[in-house]
Amino acid sequence: MDKPFLSDIKELRRRARSHIEEGAVTEAYRADRETVRRLLNLVAERIAIDSDGEMVRYIGDDDPTTRRMLEGILATEEEHADDLRTLIETLGRDERQAPRG
Repeated sequence: MDKPFLSDIKELRRRARSHIEEGAVTEAYRADRETVRRLLNLVAERIAIDSDGEMVRYIGDDDPTTRRMLEGILATEEEHADDLRTLIETLGRDERQAPRG
């Protein structure tokens, strides 16, 4: 049976607040939370890299000091993303190789 569309604002807010400690992931969520958290962190790093790169391109040669600063931040974000990707790949490999029992 389909659930009725919920339009009661007070009820929507109550439900949202009841799960605030768990975040957007509730009991019904079946994926591995730690893996999802790692993947979301990697996505956040990629967004930061894209944003930083866009700022570097926008500044161009108009402000070399700010550009160098942003390029340093961009390099750090790229290192973080590489580290996270390596960690996720390693954990995935370890899980696939772990004995099932």
